[in-house]
Amino acid sequence: MIYGITLIILIFLIVFILLMSNSYRKKLREAYSVENSRAVQTWSNTMESRLGAVYGDNYEIALALYNNTELKSGTPAMQYSVRKKIADAISDKAEINQDLDFLFVMDLDGGDLIFSKRTNANIAPSQINSVKQYIRKGEYQTISVHEKTWNVAEIDGTSYFYQALRIGKYVVGSMCRLTNFDMTDTMHILGSHSGCAVISEDRICYMAGEDLFGEGSVDSSGNVALPTASEQITRDFPLANARLLLAVQGDETMRIYSSSLRWMVVSGAASIVLLLILIAVLSRLVASPVEQMLKATREVQDGNLEYQMPENWGSREFDTLTGSFNSMVRQIRNLKINAYDMEIQKQHDELTMLRAQIQPHFYLNAITTVSNMTYQDRNADIRSYVSALAKFMRYMLNLRSKMIPLGDEILHIDNYLRMQSIKFPDSVHAEVNCPEEAKTVEIPYLLLFTVVENTFKHAMDLYHPLELRIECSVQEGEDPCCRILVTDNGKGFSAEVLELFRPGTVAPDAKEHLGLSNVSRTLMLVYGREDLLRLRNNPEGGACVELRIPLTHEKKRTEDIHETADL
Repeated sequence: MIYGITLIILIFLIVFILLMSNSYRKKLREAYSVENSRAVQTWSNTMESRLGAVYGDNYEIALALYNNTELKSGTPAMQYSVRKKIADAISDKAEINQDLDFLFVMDLDGGDLIFSKRTNANIAPSQINSVKQYIRKGEYQTISVHEKTWNVAEIDGTSYFYQALRIGKYVVGSMCRLTNFDMTDTMHILGSHSGCAVISEDRICYMAGEDLFGEGSVDSSGNVALPTASEQITRDFPLANARLLLAVQGDETMRIYSSSLRWMVVSGAASIVLLLILIAVLSRLVASPVEQMLKATREVQDGNLEYQMPENWGSREFDTLTGSFNSMVRQIRNLKINAYDMEIQKQHDELTMLRAQIQPHFYLNAITTVSNMTYQDRNADIRSYVSALAKFMRYMLNLRSKMIPLGDEILHIDNYLRMQSIKFPDSVHAEVNCPEEAKTVEIPYLLLFTVVENTFKHAMDLYHPLELRIECSVQEGEDPCCRILVTDNGKGFSAEVLELFRPGTVAPDAKEHLGLSNVSRTLMLVYGREDLLRLRNNPEGGACVELRIPLTHEKKRTEDIHETADL
């Protein structure tokens, strides 16, 4: 029975490979064609941009002629100073633009030619003379200064993009060898051999890569015939009244297809052999271990976390499985203990934070503040301060919620800032910016207030007003969060404090940094992350505390506690 099933699987695998091979080969060819088409598209866009830059140089020279010479036919030739200025300008342009080979200004009346070439262009003197003769003959096509089109010319076996702008009796032109636009190193072309060319006026002009075009020709319908078989991808290039041609030889698809097919067959055959061996082994060794596994599962479901399975079955697979099961049971037992310990520690830390915030000296200071204001006859301020103090105490003594909306915490901080402004007139300037979408984000109780109170403790002095700014924003992305920034104009954090609270480190337990330590510890307990509190100093002075409240937090630790308790 087992061997019959194996034979059926083998037949199915062979049929599947045969059916999938043709489809796979077709899809692979299509993918290669799409990738090469993208390469031609990139080639076209880049050349348009670079030729556009050369046109800008031509236009600037034409503009200089317009501003400094008389353009009508029959007018005197340009003066020496103007000629030198134009010659210097085209020389500078030729040196700056690496796509340019020649830049010229031709006087059609007198035949005067101002000519410049790029000095680092490797061009033979005979070729330079041929180009000059070509320009003087004037057999090229001219366009107005507002046109941006180019043409292709072949001079002594070398192909050029050229542009000739007609402005009055002058022609301003540029010539660029097609080989200047060789981008085969940056184009992602799939194929073992490839070449790029430009088709202009039914002739094929080589540009880059391997010369696969030889005696190739273009018929009256625009079809390209090359001496050797190759995949051809063409694209219209309106900027030069031409077409771009990419020829690719070497069937990479067949090589990858054959390799993939071979590995599929080998993998299938190996899988069948391994399946036969596995069936033979499992037929002898699977019954007893599975029965023991079912028994162990029932024991754990009944709450017996002390149960351990035997691990010596004579089978590496089942030995590993039973060892993992026993390890999992031990981890569950330890997790249950650790979860309860963590809950106790969390409650202890929350109580420590609360006690750190509600200290007797705060209320003594508040009473002293009210007493001092009675001597100053500040009855209105006393009423406002006592009202704010009542709201402050009501919020601080609310122990029912561990998490609270950010908007409620902001209201509590506004009330606290109001008390500080009454206590220290003209010494506290605070700005709070919290958009509506951020106010609904829940944060741990007193988390942000602890940061603000810590700022007053360390950043405020008797000589300079405290400038406090709170910025809240909701950020999307891979790690969506509510980002809270608390900045001040104090002395900033010392290097020791910045190192102590560096992201990724365990929250320090130091009395002199109790506020920030409690904040860091709370973030770790609630969200299980050590990178949510970040301290830094502002370039213009003062400190900045950044809190990140994850928006996709699933409270994994709480779920683990509940799941463990259910066991």
